[in-house]
Amino acid sequence: MRNPSFPIEIAHRTEVGQLLGELNEFRSFLAAWEVC
Repeated sequence: MRNPSFPIEIAHRTEVGQLLGELNEFRSFLAAWEVC
C-alpha cells in the first residue's frame, strides 16, 4: 500500500532539500553583503 506514495515522498523531500539549500545560500549572501 505504501508503494504508490513513495515517489511523491522522495520528490517532496528533494524539493524541501532544494528549498533549504537556496535559503542557506541566501543567508550566506546576506551575511557577506552586510560585512561589506
